[in-house]
Amino acid sequence: MSTVTKSRSPASKSAKRSGGGGGGFWLLIAVVVLSVGGVFIFAPDLPRQWLGLAKSPQDKGSEPTAPQTVKTDLVGKEHTVDDKLAQPEVSKVVTKPIVVAPAPEKPKSFSDEAAAKPILELAQKAYTEMKWPKAATEARRVSSMAVSPQTRIKA
Repeated sequence: MSTVTKSRSPASKSAKRSGGGGGGFWLLIAVVVLSVGGVFIFAPDLPRQWLGLAKSPQDKGSEPTAPQTVKTDLVGKEHTVDDKLAQPEVSKVVTKPIVVAPAPEKPKSFSDEAAAKPILELAQKAYTEMKWPKAATEARRVSSMAVSPQTRIKA
């Protein structure tokens, strides 16, 4: 048998909230919303004036639902079409201009090719030894020299 008993004292139950108050915040929100709505309904020029917008025009013109007299007599009118694409046109072909072929490029001289080989070997050796700064420095020296594209790619 359990020795736990429920206490019947009112202090152990959670206190109930008293019935009054607490609606003032929502009343304030309702008053603010209704007053802003009233300004937009009864004085629509005030928000425009406060926000610096243009005033609504005084003469708004006739109502869109007012009957208007419009007379169209499309059947009785003569229609002409100015179709320039359908008219034959003589081709005015201009003769092709004579294109002068550019002079062939002079072969580039790779004057530093022989000097770049030992530097490139030093860079490859530094790369295999994982001395990255030295390998990068030597490779930059080779790439700035007048060498063939194959040597520049190796660098």
